[in-house]
Amino acid sequence: MREIRQLAGKIRTKKKLMKNEQRLENTKKPTLPRTSEPKKRERSVSRLKREFTELGVDMTGTDDANFASTEKKRFESNTYFIKKMRNVI
Repeated sequence: MREIRQLAGKIRTKKKLMKNEQRLENTKKPTLPRTSEPKKRERSVSRLKREFTELGVDMTGTDDANFASTEKKRFESNTYFIKKMRNVI
């Protein structure tokens, strides 16, 4: 009788652990505390240019290149910017 009770206790604890693990796996929200700092950007155009010049690639005249105009494109595609420019013209 003792063995059955011990085995039943082990089964109950195992079921509780499995249920808790499943609850943790099914959460869709990020588990970051509110006090954590936002992640800094790892890539930038200036870093890209610096690393390529260190490798020996000539990066002069790349101001009109696609990788250099990302921020400008993002700003100009903003609807606020478009509406403001309509009022100016």
